[in-house]
Amino acid sequence: MSGIASSPIDPFAPDFLMDPYPAYEALRALGPAFALERYGVWAMAGYAEVEPALKDWKTFISGEGVGLHGMNPALPKPLELVASIPDRGMIAPEGKPRAAYFGRLALHKGVGFLVEQWGALSEHLQSLDIYGTGDEQEAIAARVAELGLGDSIRLHGRYPDEQGYVDLLKQFDMMLLPTTGLEGAPLVLLEGMACGLPFVVNGMGGVSHYANQDSRITSGDIAEFVPAVADLAGEIAAGRIDGSRLQRHYHDHFSYEVLVGQWESYMRTLVRGG
Repeated sequence: MSGIASSPIDPFAPDFLMDPYPAYEALRALGPAFALERYGVWAMAGYAEVEPALKDWKTFISGEGVGLHGMNPALPKPLELVASIPDRGMIAPEGKPRAAYFGRLALHKGVGFLVEQWGALSEHLQSLDIYGTGDEQEAIAARVAELGLGDSIRLHGRYPDEQGYVDLLKQFDMMLLPTTGLEGAPLVLLEGMACGLPFVVNGMGGVSHYANQDSRITSGDIAEFVPAVADLAGEIAAGRIDGSRLQRHYHDHFSYEVLVGQWESYMRTLVRGG
């Protein structure tokens, strides 16, 4: 980061958060971009620079929150930095694909939709494993029991992180995300891609940016979701879904090195004045 102004200010420190405005003024005085010495990262504090970056979700993915990778210890680091990820190879299950959902159990995430549509989905899927917690957890569990689907749909609660998460992802053949909310760029889809796990997602918000030939994204109409699952399951059965190819797509477009490079390129442009 030579040639760029730097600051010892810590924007996560309690005194900063209690009264941030003098510190913001000092940071803006450094120029359009600067380095935070404590964290070894680039940063911006001016409206003219921050506003367009926040709107450019295709370049500046914020699936881990609004901090850079690793800045906030409460946020997960990219899987390739904390785990060993094997080459997935072709998606070739014995029988129908095993599907999984990973994420919050919130109403807009659509897990209840999966339960209600299981009659149609089960024509193409062997089972559905649900990982996550949230406000809808009890209602979903009750509905699974009410419909007598406990042998096919299983709720597991929280899922592991790092290597345990990678080992879990590779047990499945398809990830499902029937969201009806305005998603940004869901981190779980990146994690699935990193591990070669194809997905079917309802195309809300920014998820269309994740399009690839080994997954399926609807137009945003939830009525297209079950047919999309059927299509992907058929392609898996035909031996045309390649997990290794999906991993290469992730590496070329969304890996840690690629995203950090995009951020640094943008910051250098600001320092040079465009």
